[in-house]
Amino acid sequence: MGGVEEGRVGSRYDRGVEVASLTSKESLHQLVDELPEDQTELARVLLEDLRGAADPGGPPLDEEALSSLDRGLADVAARRVKPLDEYKRERGL
Repeated sequence: MGGVEEGRVGSRYDRGVEVASLTSKESLHQLVDELPEDQTELARVLLEDLRGAADPGGPPLDEEALSSLDRGLADVAARRVKPLDEYKRERGL
């Protein structure tokens, strides 16, 4: 399993690419670079929301929340995502 050690990230989702020496930010940049063009605007909005929601004084995330984030990142890395417009259209939103 991946983990964080001394500011470096080991990833379970590297698809054969050596990422153990990447920092968290470098790993995020790599994910963004791999996004299909039609998903970049959604990613930008989500990252801006995340930046605004950061609460350094808040409680740490529990294991369930961290696992959920790991599953979401795995879906993004495996391209098991769809554009928001498609998601809304499928649900009649």
